[in-house]
Amino acid sequence: MRRFAVVTAVFAALAVLATSVPAQPPGSKILGISYPSGNPGLIDVDITDVQYDRSAGTVTISGTVHCNATGVSVLFVDYEASQTRGGTTTTGTAFTSGDPCEAPLRAVIEAPSGGRFLPGKATISLSAFACGRSCTSERVEAQVLLIPERTAS
Repeated sequence: MRRFAVVTAVFAALAVLATSVPAQPPGSKILGISYPSGNPGLIDVDITDVQYDRSAGTVTISGTVHCNATGVSVLFVDYEASQTRGGTTTTGTAFTSGDPCEAPLRAVIEAPSGGRFLPGKATISLSAFACGRSCTSERVEAQVLLIPERTAS
């Protein structure tokens, strides 16, 4: 009888804790970031967020380009998402031009016709090309885990 009372009290406490802590919605996770273009110079690029829309099969990449000198213009930014599942690789790209330094960047990546991104691991990249007194490009890659955003029911 005593064991039953203790177990009941523990379950009651867990039930209170479970209902008092707000549920955290799942979201895509950045697992690791690399800079294949080497050390930052005239510009620094960063991926700040990745979102996955399961219903559309799309990936949204957010990032920034930081300019390390005055008079630098970001001419274009390329975005890419690539995912290999079951021996098949799906790659989608997007492009923006004339993005100002320090402005938030955002692009929705769609898979090629007939394809879609699926939950799981993927590689995301953001590349920027900028000019001031000289021109440069920088690329950042992120290994991510695509997790569907929770939608309101």
